[in-house]
Formats: sequence, structure tokens, C-alpha cells
Amino acid sequence: MLEHYPLYLAQEETSSPVYIFESDLHGEYYISFTPAKHRFTDQCDVCNLIYEVNFTPVSPKDPKKGKDPRIEITIFKAISIFMEEFGCPILYVCDAQDMRHACRSKLFIKWFENADPSKYRHSCVNVTSFETSLILGIIGFSSDPHFDKYFNELYSYTDSGQ
Repeated sequence: MLEHYPLYLAQEETSSPVYIFESDLHGEYYISFTPAKHRFTDQCDVCNLIYEVNFTPVSPKDPKKGKDPRIEITIFKAISIFMEEFGCPILYVCDAQDMRHACRSKLFIKWFENADPSKYRHSCVNVTSFETSLILGIIGFSSDPHFDKYFNELYSYTDSGQ
């Protein structure tokens, strides 16, 4: 089985850690975890514990170099490390600006399928409005008693939202 790339903590601020790794084929990537409380209604106190994950290549991928499966494995590893260290669920947002939102969402579904089902829960939803399409997902611990509440508390996608 392939190994993940070495992960380095690029930003040590404990409230918003950023990991960095270098792909053999596609250069550096950043994986950041930031508090996602701005995405939830003010009434959801437990939602303050949710972090949003983002991953970004520093330089554009060169399609001629092909797919690097170790990138996916490394992103999964960073998510696992973060969730274990911080003990909180993560939110991911896949937007359709480049029409690759379904592909990115499949990465998270694949991560969950390979994770321990007795330890983690996963749920996602497609949100479409006049202007945009998003896939929102949450990965949490199976033991989280608030997991089912999270989607009802997403600010931008509730009746009281924007």
C-alpha cells in the first residue's frame, strides 16, 4: 500500500492549524482547518466545535504529470490526525466554480468508506440555488450525540439564512 507524504505543521496557531506537504508530481499542498462557526446559526452552541477543512495546491497541477494517489492518502491522513488531536467534526464544502465539486466530494466519501465505521459518521447534502451549487459534508465521530443536528443549523442554507 502507498504511504502518505510527510506532513509538516506550517502554522502552529492552535485554533487554525495548517499542514503542508510536497507531492512528487505536483508540488506543495496546504491543508487548513479553520473554525466553521460562521456557517452555522448563532443558536447552535455545539456547532462552535466544528472545523472546516480546505486543501489547496500551491502551484497549478500539470495534467501531463498524471494523477498522484499519494495526495489523496496524505489528505486523508491529515484529516485523521486533526480529528484525533482536536476531537471535533469537520465540515467540507465543495463548490462548483470549476465544475469539479462532485470529484472532490468523492474524495471525502472514499475517506469515510476506508475509515473505521464504528468510529466515524459521515453525511453530505447537495445544495443548489439560482447562483451556485455546493456539496456540503460533515465527518464526525460515531459517539457524537449532536451529529444529526448539524445540517439543520447550517446558516446559509436554512429558512432564516441568506
